[in-house]
Amino acid sequence: MAKAGRNLSYCTPDMIYFNLTFTSPEDSQYILYTQTEEILIAVILPILLIIGVSLNSSFLFVFARIQRMRTVTNIYLANLAISDTCFLCMAILEKVGRFTASNIKVDQYGFGSALWCEVIQCSVECFFYASIFLVLLVTMEKYYAICRPVQHRLLRGRSRTVRLTTTSWLVAVLFGYGFSIPYFMYFDYVCLEFPDYPEYADSYNVIGVCYGDFYRRSLMASVPYLSLWQ
Repeated sequence: MAKAGRNLSYCTPDMIYFNLTFTSPEDSQYILYTQTEEILIAVILPILLIIGVSLNSSFLFVFARIQRMRTVTNIYLANLAISDTCFLCMAILEKVGRFTASNIKVDQYGFGSALWCEVIQCSVECFFYASIFLVLLVTMEKYYAICRPVQHRLLRGRSRTVRLTTTSWLVAVLFGYGFSIPYFMYFDYVCLEFPDYPEYADSYNVIGVCYGDFYRRSLMASVPYLSLWQ
């Protein structure tokens, strides 16, 4: 018996249908959250969120209050703290929200439309890429300061730092939104018919699923690091 609410009566002919009545109780680990995943999402991820937001906020507070902290490297690090904080909030809260709403791993019913699938996924990717590009800027700044000190003294400056930081954010937005939207993301309701096992007593029969092209992330994420080999 599945959970009341989104039960089989909510299924319509236009929904994707999966008959899971032939599965064994052991197969529930592939459909439902395991105990390890529950601990990870309900306990560990919120702790990481609190620690990450607290530390990044502390650094940004000191950076804003103390004038001498506003060095070139710290400007990069301040932007990195902002992107990391946004990434942590969106990525972790999205997972915790889904976990709280349903015990089925792939259930994204709360999104409700492909638009929200796009917004959330693309925003997470945008902050993900921004962090990568900003880390790259910090690495290059240290490289020039140590290996090419004369060139570094000639090139460094606040205006150059602002331009590079702004460019990093713009490229991150392009990678996160511009390269994602043309692929589109789809949202469909899926009807699941479960076997009469106690493992599925708290499961919904109707779930929502976002799907699209997620495999480009690993390729795009490697692009900035390739420049270090040149």
